[in-house]
This record gives sequence, structure tokens and C-alpha cells, in this order.
Amino acid sequence: MLFRPLSRKRDNLNSLIPFFKDCLLSTQQENIDIVAESVLLYAFSRLSSIISPKNDIVQKVISFTENNFQNHELSISMIAQNIGYNSKYLSHYFKKKMNISYSEYLRSIRFKFAISLFESGISSVKNVAFLCGFSDSLYFSNSFKKSIGISPKEFISKLSNGEKE
Repeated sequence: MLFRPLSRKRDNLNSLIPFFKDCLLSTQQENIDIVAESVLLYAFSRLSSIISPKNDIVQKVISFTENNFQNHELSISMIAQNIGYNSKYLSHYFKKKMNISYSEYLRSIRFKFAISLFESGISSVKNVAFLCGFSDSLYFSNSFKKSIGISPKEFISKLSNGEKE
């Protein structure tokens, strides 16, 4: 049995059974298939977060990163401390689930933001580096070139000439 009474109460799924009954009993016969399918999809969406808590951990890391990537002190250790996990475990787990190390993921988020800033007209490499969470603009430039293939100055130059990467 998928829904044990105790797990329904603990996971706040007890409301699904009356919801199923109400929906199905109040539906006209010609719409029963559509309503039943909709109710099942709703139930599956509620269950997905409970069945796979592993994704919940990764999602917490991603969410924390997206909200804090501009902080130059952001690290997997900071996130681990914030969400209550061991930093080595979290780092290993993130890499296993995402097939990319956390530092590579963070860099990619920062570079995507840098590119959007360059495309919006900001041409100061130092300012963009700071806005993207880098405390050292030289490190930003070197990392950008390694990752994107051209330096930030070259990228800005291509943008001003009408070229897009």
C-alpha cells in the first residue's frame, strides 16, 4: 500500500483522499476522465517531493546559490552550514547528482550573469566581476577566458561590433 495512514498524516497527504472523492463525485460523467487525470497529476506532484528527498537537497543548494551567487564568500561550506549538512558530504552528493562540481556550477551561474550584464551594456570588467561575486577582477578575467574561450574585453568588443556568442 503506497499511502500508509501514518505517512499520510506526517506528510500532510491526508487531505488527498477527501479531495479525490469530492472531485470525482461532483464531476459530470462526460468529464470524469479529464478530472481523474488532473487529480492524479496533482497527487503525483505532491508525492514527488516526498518520494525523492535527494532532489530536495540539491534543490536547496541550487536555490541558495541562485539567491546568493553575488556574495564573493559563497561556498559549499556556507551552504552546508546553512541547511545543516556536512560540507564534504554535500559537495560529494551535489557532484554525484548534478555531474558537475559545486565550484564549476557556481562559476557557470556567475558567468551567465556576467554575460547578461555585458549584453545589457555594462562594459566595466571590474564592476561586472564584483556584481557577479568575484572579489578579484583579474581572477574573473582569467576564469572567464578559460570558461567562455575569450576574455571579457574581447567579449565586450564582439558585442559592440554586433556579434553574439
